[in-house]
Amino acid sequence: MRLTCRPAPPIRRLFGRLGVVAAPLALGACGIADYPSLQTPAAPQPAAIPSPATPSPGRITGSAVPVVATPGAMPSAAADPAALLASGTAAYGAFVARRAAAEALVAAAAHAAPGSEAWAVATVALGALTDSHGQTAAALAGLERLYTDDQLARADGDATPEADAHTAAIDDARAQVQAMMDDESVVLDRLGESL
Repeated sequence: MRLTCRPAPPIRRLFGRLGVVAAPLALGACGIADYPSLQTPAAPQPAAIPSPATPSPGRITGSAVPVVATPGAMPSAAADPAALLASGTAAYGAFVARRAAAEALVAAAAHAAPGSEAWAVATVALGALTDSHGQTAAALAGLERLYTDDQLARADGDATPEADAHTAAIDDARAQVQAMMDDESVVLDRLGESL
């Protein structure tokens, strides 16, 4: 048996010739795309901050940054233990007002799948309770700051009857707000475990 070579049909010859011509053209088109440069971009230059002719109080000359207050320098409203106690009590009141609804929503979502609507609604209610808890914590932090400043003043020899009354007011307010915080923490832990 003898093999003979037959000429390719005209269509095959045409595609064969087009393939030889089209392949380099197709590959050449790959370099036309506009790719981003791999070169490191130049760092942006900060805008110049004009320095005021006369320094304003509370600012460092030539800077837009306020001067940091020294420890012990607190606004007068925050230095009052009664005001901080009132703030903590108000936050605790908001917590108690939101508590029943959050407990009901968490109970309804106890067996719901994470991501379900019941779970999401309960999570939002739990977040509202956490917000109130944070406000109570802020009041306690202010009282702790007052306590620390008071103890430092006592170490410097400030032992007057007024200072003793101030210390007693701080201690009483701290104890009350700490009790509120402890109650809120128990509720939040229980609800968080249920969800």
